[in-house]
Amino acid sequence: MPGLARFVWDVYDAGGRVVFNTGRRERVREHTEHALANAGITGTRIAFLQNDRSRPVHELKADSLRSFADLDIVAVFDDICENRQAMAKVLPDALFVAVALPGYVHERPYDGADVVRSFETVPQCARTAPATRLPALSHANSLAELSLAEMSEGKLALEHAVRLSERESLEIIDTLLESAERAAIQTAGRAPRTGDLVADIYHLLTRPQFRKGARANYSLAMARREIQPRVADGAPIPVITRGFPIKFPYNKLKTLGSQPDLSELAAMIRLRELHRTVQEIYPPGLAITVLGDGNHFRPHPRHLLLAYREKLLAYHALAGGTEILTIADLNEVAEQRMGLFAVRQHAALIPQRVAEIRAALAGLDIVSAPAPALEQATLRTTHMIGGNRGAGMAIPHFESLFRSLMYTVSTTQGHDAALAKQIYADLFNLADPALPAPIAGERRAVLSKAWHDTIRYMAVLWADRDLGFDAAMFSHQIRLTPNPRNGCLGFTYLGGASVLPWHGTAALDASGRVSTDFAVSLLDQGFVPAYSPLLGPAQPWMMVPVTAIEGGGLHPGFRAAVQLRRR
Repeated sequence: MPGLARFVWDVYDAGGRVVFNTGRRERVREHTEHALANAGITGTRIAFLQNDRSRPVHELKADSLRSFADLDIVAVFDDICENRQAMAKVLPDALFVAVALPGYVHERPYDGADVVRSFETVPQCARTAPATRLPALSHANSLAELSLAEMSEGKLALEHAVRLSERESLEIIDTLLESAERAAIQTAGRAPRTGDLVADIYHLLTRPQFRKGARANYSLAMARREIQPRVADGAPIPVITRGFPIKFPYNKLKTLGSQPDLSELAAMIRLRELHRTVQEIYPPGLAITVLGDGNHFRPHPRHLLLAYREKLLAYHALAGGTEILTIADLNEVAEQRMGLFAVRQHAALIPQRVAEIRAALAGLDIVSAPAPALEQATLRTTHMIGGNRGAGMAIPHFESLFRSLMYTVSTTQGHDAALAKQIYADLFNLADPALPAPIAGERRAVLSKAWHDTIRYMAVLWADRDLGFDAAMFSHQIRLTPNPRNGCLGFTYLGGASVLPWHGTAALDASGRVSTDFAVSLLDQGFVPAYSPLLGPAQPWMMVPVTAIEGGGLHPGFRAAVQLRRR
């Protein structure tokens, strides 16, 4: 089937699975698996029929669905209507699709199913892309959602880079600060006054421009426990968040450098807006602490961490300094709150946990069979560690953590974006006979490194939980988190932006709103790098639509319209 292997891996990249429910007998299993492997599909689950079957195939196929009872099957592809109808009785909520390959006999889908004649996709090119399309953000949550192999390198955009002056850069910051100040006054002014100050503060904290996820994650009752004692004392309300670790420049797909850019600065201005909004009805406002966790979960080169922190502190001063928020290192604060002995105990526990996880995953090979290895690793680590991280938080599954970390791994050939796109375009596919040996080798190296990083990350989470790290660091304060969960106030730094500031590259959309997107997509879409003396010539301060360029610079009207996203 043309395009089937690519379809299988696309579904896998999106977090799903393709399994096969075949009418073939068990005796041809080896031949079938060999044929699929030759097509680039390895390690997949297949349900065969018994060799001595006597009942009709459609009945047996419906019975075979029991072997996939652990899966939530959302779609079924089959070329025979009778098979689809029998399986629909078992899977009434699934989508059924008829397959009618050209050159093969097929029946009319009298069950009304949609029909596909190929699993191939149409690549994006000059003939297929809309001619009038303007540069647009991808709104992707992960690089897995992007067709990396089809994306251009954006050489023309790089040739038209904009170089802002220091005055122009500071004017953009002033515009952001002024618009955030107006928004704070307006938000507080429009809010109802109930006579219950804590409830009124809670109402402001959960406005759409700030809140991410459901209010139920952080209810008024939860907020009251943290806010009421401070209000009674007339003291600032403590708010704490972790993040701002480091940009991940290792393959040039997410970012074009390791320093914080306009997105981190805009994120701090959003925190300032949150503080000023509350301050309008409660003058002491918020005491916001940002805990930088750049070296807590994964080690990074010290010079990159120091450079990131230094630039972040410079932005901190531009956003209002300590009057607005405090920036501190997570590990340093841990030593202050938990004591030096506990911190040393934590450091000693991590290699022990790493060894225990490695022992539990013995026999799994992420290189030869990525899909089964990740599935088994998730089952084994969940059974061993459990899913509870403490303080109402969950330890992420091994596979979901792996999928997040694998895009932050450096290739052996350095920071080559073109090579990285070839590697990550089909990272889990190592069996394609047409795959060049150097690319196959790079994919194996990335998978191995991501496997190692995931084990280390889980070991740190495990040690954190065992020593009560989160409880010691975040109790009796409002905890902001960009990953909504129970007991925490879900917070969005840049409105509807899908990517966290430190996981992507700052970009202004066509309306001048600050957002974050992946560098590879921005270059493909025709966004132009804008450099600033505030960051230097080695890395863009932000990316802007090519339509916002006039006379080699940023259009004055566009520059004056820069703002934070409201939603």
